[in-house]
Amino acid sequence: MRPYTEIEKIIQDELELAMANFRETSARFKDVMSNVPSGLPHPDGSLSITQVTEAHKKSIADLQTAVKRHNQFFINKIVPDDLKGE
Repeated sequence: MRPYTEIEKIIQDELELAMANFRETSARFKDVMSNVPSGLPHPDGSLSITQVTEAHKKSIADLQTAVKRHNQFFINKIVPDDLKGE
């Protein structure tokens, strides 16, 4: 099993990365949505909205996963299965 401090760092880094990605996609989402209607031709405008929405949804899901892993480890002392080896 990996040392506790190594697992702690990995989980903390995952959470920080997920939070940064969420902030970035949130800003892009707000920017795109504030420009609707943007004057872009319909297919391009729709595609832009779809892409930014999907990226934002994924960042939310990734953040939820990171928070869950963080809480399970720091509160309940449960080591995620993918970090038990090595």
